Amino acid sequence: MWCYIVITVILIISGWLCWYMMRVSNENLLEIRPSTVENSGNGVFLTRPVKMWDILTVSPVEVIPKESLRGSPSENYTFDGSLFGPGLSVLPSGFIRYVNHSDQPNCIQSTRVEQREMVLRALADMPSGTELFINYGEGWWKSRE
Repeated sequence: MWCYIVITVILIISGWLCWYMMRVSNENLLEIRPSTVENSGNGVFLTRPVKMWDILTVSPVEVIPKESLRGSPSENYTFDGSLFGPGLSVLPSGFIRYVNHSDQPNCIQSTRVEQREMVLRALADMPSGTELFINYGEGWWKSRE
């Protein structure tokens, strides 16, 4: 029962952080709207052109025990948290949590452990209106089997 309370608090905090990050993130470079990928819900899109290796957004992360997320909706928005310790997941706030998967990603995410944040960078020059994609990695898919 307590794990659902913790998850609810995390969702409230991350929702607030998401709203905050959307307001201050790289001068409104990104926006969330329906994805071009069928059955993928929302996606993240550029509002202006970017260059390869540009930082698109930086999002704070919550480090959470994997087991506390089992079966919750938040589980689909987590990343591997093994950099922080065994059995941990990372739940980013802001735009990164809405970036969809592709086997040919146009972005890459990295984790800054000491700052407890994730950074999203462009892997190519991209025009305004481009939907952003990362590769979730084999571990993400295996953890959902």
